Amino acid sequence: MHLPMHLPMHLKDTIEWTPAHLEFEQLAGYVANKLEEVEREIADNHLAACDFCAHEVQELTGLQSDLAGVLASVHTQVGDGWWTRFKLNLPGFAFDRVWTPAFAIGMLLMFTALGSWWWRRNVAEPLSARQPIAVPSQTANPALNAAVPAVEHAKKLLAFSDRGQTIALAKDGSLNTALALPAAYHEMLAATLSQQRLKLPPVLKALTQPARTLKGGETAAPTFSVLAPAGAVLRTARPVFRWQALAGASGYTVAIFDEDFKPLQDSGTLTHTQWRAAQPLPRGRVLLWQVTAQVSAQQISAPAAPAPEARFQILAQKQAAELQRAEREFAKSHFLLGTLYAQAGLVEEAAREFQALQAENPQSAVVNKLLQQLRQPR
Repeated sequence: MHLPMHLPMHLKDTIEWTPAHLEFEQLAGYVANKLEEVEREIADNHLAACDFCAHEVQELTGLQSDLAGVLASVHTQVGDGWWTRFKLNLPGFAFDRVWTPAFAIGMLLMFTALGSWWWRRNVAEPLSARQPIAVPSQTANPALNAAVPAVEHAKKLLAFSDRGQTIALAKDGSLNTALALPAAYHEMLAATLSQQRLKLPPVLKALTQPARTLKGGETAAPTFSVLAPAGAVLRTARPVFRWQALAGASGYTVAIFDEDFKPLQDSGTLTHTQWRAAQPLPRGRVLLWQVTAQVSAQQISAPAAPAPEARFQILAQKQAAELQRAEREFAKSHFLLGTLYAQAGLVEEAAREFQALQAENPQSAVVNKLLQQLRQPR
């Protein structure tokens, strides 16, 4: 996919965004253990990042315990026939023997707590939100502010934290995030979460060849192995080639070919076990390489059958430029960069981003699943 040259915003024009607080119904359901599995996972991830809501949960838990104790005390003091006596005394609003002091204290405690809750949620918190928040080298962005209500009010199917920002998939399949992303990126990330699978390029399979078979009567000579690159997409057009040392070898020569086995470069004789390409290699094409060791009068090459060929590809210029722009604009999103790296075939880079995302969301099933996909052999 192509990233538009006129992106709608720059990171330096954004503000640091804190995820919206949980609603009262969510907090109450969490304390009462009545949330569904997905809703509870969302709440757990939010509470881990939001001190305000975590404090609210502690207060609600304490209030629930206090009220349970008071009501138990009232039941003990008043007895099983309290409702009958209450109805008899109702015309005179008589509180003797029915509305006991313990019950009155319980009602006072409940109304005080609810009043305090209402004040914090509807007065104190909005007032504090009006105070300016100093964020180094960043300014407010109207497009970003417009995205916050969508994250706050949408019914989420799953959600996780990405460098402190909430990434959520709504039940209608749409993506909710505070990042002002191009439409193509929105669709890409929403599809990744909906399918819970990264879209890897077909070239990765072309770069991973099966083991070769020896011809009849042919035996494998003493061999050594190439280390890298093999079966990978690379960003640099001048990669470093590395291989194992072979005992008794007096020198090595590296040769690089295109897919039709046309020679592109060779290293000349080397005495060490790595070499950087002297000239930039062609981008967007499948290439292969081989190293030959000189042992006395014998030449031994790696990889040699039955080992598969050492194939690789240099990332196409267009994709490389797109990734550079995305790294500048969205450096604070492990999820976006990891997904872009995966789609470009940069598996190692993608795995690093998703490892960081997993460290931030150790209980997220979808993050763990995406990272596992990158670790699977191809």
